[in-house]
Amino acid sequence: MFIPWPFGFLAVTLNPDQTAVEAIDFFREKGEDLCLPVLQAAYYQGYIDHEGKLVQPEAKEEDSPLAARVREELAAYLEGGHEISLPYRFPEGTPFQKKVWEETLKIPYGTVKTYQDIARALEPDPEKGGRLARAVGGALGANPLPIIIPCHRVIGANRDLTGFGGGVDIKDYLLRIEMWQPASD
Repeated sequence: MFIPWPFGFLAVTLNPDQTAVEAIDFFREKGEDLCLPVLQAAYYQGYIDHEGKLVQPEAKEEDSPLAARVREELAAYLEGGHEISLPYRFPEGTPFQKKVWEETLKIPYGTVKTYQDIARALEPDPEKGGRLARAVGGALGANPLPIIIPCHRVIGANRDLTGFGGGVDIKDYLLRIEMWQPASD
């Protein structure tokens, strides 16, 4: 399903029986960086034209209760003050990626940690942990569930917003939503 938002659309993939979210992709104007199946689905559902440009589709009935819930929760999150609570399928990945994603899930709404913080949580030895920060960034770059596994809450050691699959502008936008609006849940 595709959910409009200020940067284009959020492309949300549900599992085949439509009981869990499997992936969230950021769909910009020409669908840059989207995999072919997502682009094809966007085209067939009327979200992009034959040139790959975004079009505003007509409203559609969703075919599952989860799809409606995803729309409601993401809309509430994007309005600010609402933490996402959706059923999701934990992603496949390397053992290291999974550890990074599990640690990232622990970051509370409206707060941030650094790549170094995540690395130290995974490896308490300061020397070894210090070398893992870059690998943490790589694991977060492979996160197929941004927003749900909140990799946007991980920032550089110098407090800069660096490295985000959707773009640093989206990372900034998501952090502003969380930090300027108190959670209502």
